Amino acid sequence: MNQEMIQRLIEIYPFKSTKEIADEFGMTTSQIYNKAYSMNLKKADDYLSTSSSGRLQPGSSLFRKSNGTYQKGNVPMNKGQKMSKDLFEKVKPTMFKKGIRPANWKEPGTIEIRKDKNGHFYKYIKISDSNWKLFQRHVWKEKNGEIQEGNVIVFRDKNPMNCDIENLEMITRVENLKRNWLHNYPDEIKQLIKTKNKLIKNNGKNIKSSFLFRNKKLKRAIRIAINK
Repeated sequence: MNQEMIQRLIEIYPFKSTKEIADEFGMTTSQIYNKAYSMNLKKADDYLSTSSSGRLQPGSSLFRKSNGTYQKGNVPMNKGQKMSKDLFEKVKPTMFKKGIRPANWKEPGTIEIRKDKNGHFYKYIKISDSNWKLFQRHVWKEKNGEIQEGNVIVFRDKNPMNCDIENLEMITRVENLKRNWLHNYPDEIKQLIKTKNKLIKNNGKNIKSSFLFRNKKLKRAIRIAINK
């Protein structure tokens, strides 16, 4: 991550979801979390109190704490106890036998379309059991060898389903960021996005992050700027 990306991260991390930041930077959410942790960046309290943060959704830690589920430090009643012989005999017929494969087992070389952690759909190929790889990376490595650290494989026609080697290109993460960041927007759009982020940062208590883009006048301004 270069200095430009670091400065951008400092500006938006407290007020924007990590998934959205990961999409913008062309990185995984784990990479963004780790970088923010190393820089001691934290989400703003105003952002964490909104539904956008995900803390109030079922499955989140905050939701579980208010939902009567086990908390850290609670000891299960059956901890340390072995299964009784009678119970073992009852469940034995349902146990998987060594060498038996589940009904959904796939042959190595199987290609499937799956959604990644950021919500994007890509092709994956099975290398071996519990080992699936992004198909575009597999195709590139088969033809051109190892992918250098800090590089990503992108699609020339922007179609992630087209993994033909002629459609693949290896570029750095920095270049990928430049292709998908503000640099590609007209000056009017850049200014609108910057203004929106400043307003959210300065008035987080009174403004929801999506308010400005629900505003009809702002939508009209964006359409005019794009069509110029």
